[in-house]
Amino acid sequence: MAFVCEEPAVAPATRFELHALHREGAGGAVRGLSGRSARIMMLLSLVLVDVLSAQLAFFLGSALYSELGGAGVTASGFSLQLSLMALALPLGYVLLDVYRVHGQAPIERFPLRIKTTCVLFALLVAWHYATQRIAWPAGAAALTFILMVVLPLIGESCIRIILLRWGLWGVPAVVIGVGPTGRQVIRILRQVPELGLRPVGVFDDCYAQGGLSPAFVENLPVLGSIADSVRYSRDIETAVVTTPVKADATVDAVASQLSYRNIIIVPDLRDLPTLWVRTRDLNGLIGLQMRRNLLLRRNRVLKQAIDQLVALPLSFLSAPIIAILCLWIMAVSKGSPFYTQLRAGKHDRQIKIWKLRTMHPDAEQQLERYLNGNPSAREEWERYFKLTNDPRILPGVGHFLRRSSLDELPQLLNVLRGEMSLVGPRPLSKDELDQSFDTSFQSLRSSVIPGITGLWQVSARSDGDQQVQQALDTYYIRNWSIWIDFYILFKTFGAVVAGRGAR
Repeated sequence: MAFVCEEPAVAPATRFELHALHREGAGGAVRGLSGRSARIMMLLSLVLVDVLSAQLAFFLGSALYSELGGAGVTASGFSLQLSLMALALPLGYVLLDVYRVHGQAPIERFPLRIKTTCVLFALLVAWHYATQRIAWPAGAAALTFILMVVLPLIGESCIRIILLRWGLWGVPAVVIGVGPTGRQVIRILRQVPELGLRPVGVFDDCYAQGGLSPAFVENLPVLGSIADSVRYSRDIETAVVTTPVKADATVDAVASQLSYRNIIIVPDLRDLPTLWVRTRDLNGLIGLQMRRNLLLRRNRVLKQAIDQLVALPLSFLSAPIIAILCLWIMAVSKGSPFYTQLRAGKHDRQIKIWKLRTMHPDAEQQLERYLNGNPSAREEWERYFKLTNDPRILPGVGHFLRRSSLDELPQLLNVLRGEMSLVGPRPLSKDELDQSFDTSFQSLRSSVIPGITGLWQVSARSDGDQQVQQALDTYYIRNWSIWIDFYILFKTFGAVVAGRGAR
């Protein structure tokens, strides 16, 4: 398929600007953004956070065990183990590429971190028993282990936010080939800076041969033809290769011309899973092996078992909280403190979901009157299914419940009944599905059980419209693993604590 070269998005650069751009090259962009010192700072920051997290886990684990009445453990008694573990944890992360932040999403590093911590902690317990000839008290070991898993995850999240704010997270990268896929790559790398690839320029023969260079694609400068990109490979390590505009050459042919140390090939395979894909050598041909995890019965059974094991104790723990919130609702508004809705479940089966009421009893009538008098609000509602200033919400308690997401607690009953999962696509009504999504996506969505929380809810883009929701739900369903569920639950807890619930 051939593409016609498009006009530059902005006015072409002057001859003086072109000379300066090629003289400094992408290397100048690298130095301006961060340079090698910034990359070292990023690595040292991650290592330091992990070392401190390991030390804190040991001290807190021992202290909590002692406070709970445990005997035989003191923080000073584990100083040697503490030092060894603090050094071994980052070393294990280095060996398993956890610190390779460029081109690796946090959702991929999440299971790597946990697996590494489990292995190192088990080795530490065995080493302690072999050298001391006394067993580490189970209570102290369990508390320390939980902290060893959780604290480094929290530490990485915090340091990533700080480094992103300072512009020091990730490495510069160039995009080679700026057809539709290349433009999408640029947009994704900017929208999801956690991937650790900062695009600084693009290369495509179409612009160079067509006399349109230097142009700007997605506000990135076109630095020249694909052959011109070779001169920048000393300053930049990573190149993302997509299909060129004219499509005269395949991505593998383009990649074979390059001398970058890291080359990421992005073929136009948008409808396939992206996580848990493995390459296979088929006698010189590259094959992609994809696991459809949710089609395996053992995975579905495992997911349901975890739902029941987590939802049952949570139901007992949340009962007093729900009772207090019910009293608050009844003090503000007459009527039942609970609210039920019919939503589409698995295989489009209608299910009744339970929530704590956050709106006035005549909410639907209030909404219709408000939308009729505010065209801009109607447009917002039809696009996002939510309103920035919603007249239906109860004063005080309604906003609190939505910000904290505590109005979802009664849905634990739906989980215990097997109608919902802890993690899954957001349950929507049949009318909402028919109005906003095509039949193919509805079919994909109905193949799984809806969830209390999901990737769309915890994502930084949770305020996105239906297009964003469809993309994130599709990503979750096609790439599901138990690690993704754990990652989303971890992010959900952080969102609830930070009060980043729905409006």
